Amino acid sequence: MINKEDILPIIKRCVLCGSCKSDCPTYYLYNRESNSPRGRVYLLYCLLQQEIAPSEEIAERIFSCLLCDACEDKCSAGVDIVLSLYYGRALLKRYDPFYKTWGRLLSLALRKRGISYQIIKGLYPLLKGYLQKNNIVSHNFSFEGYRFSQVGDIFIPHKETTKKGRVVLFKGCMVEFIYPHLGEAFVRVANRAGYEVVTLKGEQCCGAPLLGMGLLEETRRLAKKNIKQFRALKSNLMVSLCPTCVKVLSQEYIKIAGEGIEVVDAVSFLTDRLPMGQKINLTALYHDPCHCLYSLGQYDEPRKILDTVGIEVVDYQMGCCGLAGTHALRNVEKSMEMLNKNIEIFHHCGAEILVTSCPGCMFQFMKTLPQEGVFHIIEIIDEYLSEES
Repeated sequence: MINKEDILPIIKRCVLCGSCKSDCPTYYLYNRESNSPRGRVYLLYCLLQQEIAPSEEIAERIFSCLLCDACEDKCSAGVDIVLSLYYGRALLKRYDPFYKTWGRLLSLALRKRGISYQIIKGLYPLLKGYLQKNNIVSHNFSFEGYRFSQVGDIFIPHKETTKKGRVVLFKGCMVEFIYPHLGEAFVRVANRAGYEVVTLKGEQCCGAPLLGMGLLEETRRLAKKNIKQFRALKSNLMVSLCPTCVKVLSQEYIKIAGEGIEVVDAVSFLTDRLPMGQKINLTALYHDPCHCLYSLGQYDEPRKILDTVGIEVVDYQMGCCGLAGTHALRNVEKSMEMLNKNIEIFHHCGAEILVTSCPGCMFQFMKTLPQEGVFHIIEIIDEYLSEES
């Protein structure tokens, strides 16, 4: 497991140049050095050197990071800032009010996903008013009534379609429980492209929320289970509709569990594999999810796909949507402030729809925009390939 001896040399690479602050959402949100990447790294250094004592105030600074990776994209010294903050959160979680109130419950829910889903779904009618009032869910949110795993676990292309290979779909929590229709859309698209799709019967949460709370050992255990399941399927490639899952499975597992899974997001998988379809004549604002932009280095691919399907993308840049996992629960006001800045851009740009490639970003945008105006890119591709398009 990661320890002080691993982290101290990493943060000592920081030369305090401040380049990391240029794209940091929370630095501009809080307007405070200690809520910047440089400030957090320095606080962690002082903490490890026992120059300062752990406290709720220090925990607030370390936990206020969105873990979006924008800072690492700017760091010329190669500091693994996010890994350092995972460790910092592991040290400070008992000083974090959110963890003390909700952390253990959320950890249990992610480890017992099926039971937790049934409980939350059953209680939702009673909790809906509170959740909507506090901007945790949108005013028109409802569960779709089924889990994606109920649809099936092996999906074979039509016999008239030339089979090109097999891919494993890593559903992730959002597709499995909140937006199963996205998984179905991916299956239809991949089958049309000639690919058999299979899923992990024993799939676990990727572990991103646990990492965000500093639960490193719990994440490592989930990682080992997912890696074992993937190996059993004897497939060379895994695809996910969630860029955060892709980042964690392919990059963070290596650091936490010693090995990762070869996985790509759906946009990268489909960029050069799309069959011909019916053009869709709409204008869209495309929102780049943070982990697509900074962790996966993806920018041109989704725009290439949207151009192929007939969507005109208006040239406006948006920032982080503000969800950032548990950040939207622990910092509701700041999360909504970030969301509203993006909504202003959308209304100003003149686009008809908003498209993104992250189900979490979809969930966040639907708190303010109507559901029929927000789409995951896989829905657009599915419509493009639909015979009824």
